[in-house]
Amino acid sequence: MGRTRGDWKLIGNTQNPSVTLHNLADAKPEVTNHAKDRLGVVVRLRTLHDEWAKDAAQK
Repeated sequence: MGRTRGDWKLIGNTQNPSVTLHNLADAKPEVTNHAKDRLGVVVRLRTLHDEWAKDAAQK
């Protein structure tokens, strides 16, 4: 799973509930995991991904 929204990028795997959240505006965007500090962003991006996956499965 990979999903972006604005400057945020969520990286995960459907087989593992653990995800990482990165701010693409950071100088080194994939060094710092912001998932614990930005739970609202994680939930929003995970919801967007789940909605997309459900829609894609129906097509």
